Amino acid sequence: MNQTKLIINKESPKHTSKELESITILKNHHNNNENDLQLKDITFLDLSFQHLKILPKYLHSLNLIKLDLSNNQIEGDINLSFLSSLQTLDINSNYINSIKLPSSLETINISQNNINSFEYENNSLRKLLCNNINMLTISSPNLIELSCSTTNLITKQQHLTKLIIMNSLHCEQYNFYQFEYLSSLTISCCELYFLPQCIEKMNLICLDVSCNLISLFPKNLPTTLTSLNLNYNQISSIPLQYINHLKELFITGNLITLSTVESLSNILYIPYFKPERLIEIEDGIYVGNKHHSQNKSILDKFNIKSIITVAEILPSYPSLFNYKVIKVPDLPTTNLYIHFNECYNFIESNKNKGSILIHCVAGRSRSGTIAISYFMKKKQLSLDKTLTFIRNKNPKIEPNSGFMEQLRRYEIEMNLNKKDNKTLLSSSKHNQKCCIN
Repeated sequence: MNQTKLIINKESPKHTSKELESITILKNHHNNNENDLQLKDITFLDLSFQHLKILPKYLHSLNLIKLDLSNNQIEGDINLSFLSSLQTLDINSNYINSIKLPSSLETINISQNNINSFEYENNSLRKLLCNNINMLTISSPNLIELSCSTTNLITKQQHLTKLIIMNSLHCEQYNFYQFEYLSSLTISCCELYFLPQCIEKMNLICLDVSCNLISLFPKNLPTTLTSLNLNYNQISSIPLQYINHLKELFITGNLITLSTVESLSNILYIPYFKPERLIEIEDGIYVGNKHHSQNKSILDKFNIKSIITVAEILPSYPSLFNYKVIKVPDLPTTNLYIHFNECYNFIESNKNKGSILIHCVAGRSRSGTIAISYFMKKKQLSLDKTLTFIRNKNPKIEPNSGFMEQLRRYEIEMNLNKKDNKTLLSSSKHNQKCCIN
């Protein structure tokens, strides 16, 4: 049977259908009322970005195969073990401390929570994403892909083929060689100065060591390697004898000249990205994109010491810079307003220590909104005047419609539009007198 998908928002009528298999709730602001959802036969439920603080009670009456609870505000200890048919679960970006799971799961994403340790034994599990966890105890003979931020693994995963480790500062001590079937390895944002020695003996095909501190092109590469990602390191030269077996090389954000990149392009595929210029708004406050935040050479060049990340991106150099991370999507319904004052205080507290980078993914909407809110308060300017001021420096800044409404609210809260309102009121009264006369 072909899957039918129902999207429900505030205006949607209630539906009941035995043929319905999938439902997506869009910004419905649940009140956790079981009567709101009378769909017993659905197998896929998407409750992401719903501002949920607890699990909906109606989950107990559903026989789900796939459940998405990501990007909510669920906190504490939760139990989903009653979903005995569940195969795919995403609870990424909540405030969960611990979780009980059914043994049926094949794919799990529990990243960006408050879970310190995670233990799971399951013969069906094939893919696990669990960043921000300190201790992982996992046992599954079918696990082939693991993404985590810890090297404290208690696991026997001989059949693991893909391993991703991010934001771990002790990777050089870990024996990756124990995964004899591993073909793809990512060690990113781990502040590595060199590759772990065990990598040379592995049968890797793809190796990603982007966003580290590697200054010399690695010599100890596996002979089986065909794809190497060295983006955003400190490499200044590439000896040709070390790249003969490669088919593609990623070297954006290093210290390599463009002429070197062009000459290497005749030998192998190099998808090279030239970063946009980082723009200073005023007094050492910069607005940029994720590429700027990953390029340590740029961060050092502009004496950036503190970074505000307004995106679901992990810090690239967690111990080298002072980070404030606001994990939010670029959606009109996202509440950035609640972060305006805390970002203002963060900037004021750190601007004397060095320059500050405010960034999101593209460097336009989320980061632009935070920058606008800061300068509105700092300069006591209306939103319109602040927009003019900032866009004169960076024309690409463009908050989405929801963020603009929140900035208007911030303007009213601080009475920044009071002068303009008086002018408009005076003009309106003058026009009324003219009409009467």
